[in-house]
Amino acid sequence: MLECGAVYRNVPLHKLAHTITGTPWDPADAQTWDCYGIHFSTTEYPFLEGTRLRTHTRSRQEYVGTYLFTAIPMLDGFSAEPEQGKEFYFVKLDNGRYTAQPTNHLLVLDKSFITEATWPKLKRQTEIWSVDHGNEI
Repeated sequence: MLECGAVYRNVPLHKLAHTITGTPWDPADAQTWDCYGIHFSTTEYPFLEGTRLRTHTRSRQEYVGTYLFTAIPMLDGFSAEPEQGKEFYFVKLDNGRYTAQPTNHLLVLDKSFITEATWPKLKRQTEIWSVDHGNEI
């Protein structure tokens, strides 16, 4: 929303800032992946509300910020595929910018639970499981 009260929409994420900054911000750092489609479900996970996160962007730069909410793509050709299934966590970064990153680009900085925030090597899911078939499809 502009100071005059008008609502301006269709602004790309890399153009948004919560603090005036002269720092260049690459579209690939604002979000690693293009949108899958136009259908999303959004949620704010209660256990992440206001939590500090460490994220790395496509350029492998690391930033720290605060969790805002999660957008979950749905009803598209990618989301049902296990290797492509992603949720996008929106983070208000300390550098004045916003980013939306998949879960494998985030570390939660919760001192009451996490002993050391280090980047793990995660194996991606490749199977689709079904209770109707008793095992993977």
